[in-house]
Amino acid sequence: MWQEMKAWVQNSLKGHTDVVVVGSGGNINKVLKIFHANRSRPLTSDQVNYFYQHIKSMNVIDRMKEYRLKSDRADVIEPAIRIFVNIMKWSNAQIIHIPKIGLSDGIIKQMYYDSI
Repeated sequence: MWQEMKAWVQNSLKGHTDVVVVGSGGNINKVLKIFHANRSRPLTSDQVNYFYQHIKSMNVIDRMKEYRLKSDRADVIEPAIRIFVNIMKWSNAQIIHIPKIGLSDGIIKQMYYDSI
């Protein structure tokens, strides 16, 4: 699946430069909180890579202790962040914006505004 995802990202972005990634979901939001970052400023690819390298070397119990993660988050955060790391690498994106509103909320909001 990784090769298929890489090919899709690269084919979708042919001819585009200065790509910016937008992250949505609980895992990337947790990373933002861990970095004590402000939503108005994106995380850099170096920050996301650093976090991924650190957390992948930890077991679930250590992740729960160090980052105060619930067990269901501690279990999935490493593979979730791996997806963001790879997408940023494949797209040559240097930053990732993490908005407060989630993807489904944004779609509903847009549908509402389109209907009025």
